[in-house]
Amino acid sequence: MFKDDITGKPLVVSNKSTQTIVTALIVAHREGIISDHEYAMTYAEVCEIGRMPQMFGGLAVDQNMMYEWQTAKSWS
Repeated sequence: MFKDDITGKPLVVSNKSTQTIVTALIVAHREGIISDHEYAMTYAEVCEIGRMPQMFGGLAVDQNMMYEWQTAKSWS
């Protein structure tokens, strides 16, 4: 399991991959390619597990909202 270099919290991917994903999310969000919700939930699922991005308050993500995100049939 990967851990954040500073906080020691678990990460889904390595610190370098996390940085790359965060950069891609920020660019996609600024360009209007992804919504606020897509940005926040992807960040909470991959980059800082269970936490919203700082620009959305940085609080713990609602577990029901995360469940809905993870079980959505958006790729069908």
